[in-house]
Amino acid sequence: MVCAGLLMSPFVLDYDLALLAIPLIWLLREGQRSGFLPFEKALMALAFALPLVSRVLAGALGLPLAPLTFAALLALILRRAARQAAVSAERGASAADLQIRLSLAPEL
Repeated sequence: MVCAGLLMSPFVLDYDLALLAIPLIWLLREGQRSGFLPFEKALMALAFALPLVSRVLAGALGLPLAPLTFAALLALILRRAARQAAVSAERGASAADLQIRLSLAPEL
């Protein structure tokens, strides 16, 4: 929700980019738990470096890198969520049940 909120905002300033830590930490935790999907590490590194380079690139090239990064990060999150839902459906559990179990005992 944080990533989608950043994507919907018409003005994202440098201090707003600190909110990217929330989806990045979630993706890192999920990647460590179940393995990283293709391109996840590269996009996470780009999102991590975004506060350092977004203003410079936007000013010099006229390229707003932040919305593109937010959209790609949201796509990664949705892809991982769909993958988890498919795995939980395959195991016979609902996605909500899996999320509850993971939140109660994340080491499983």
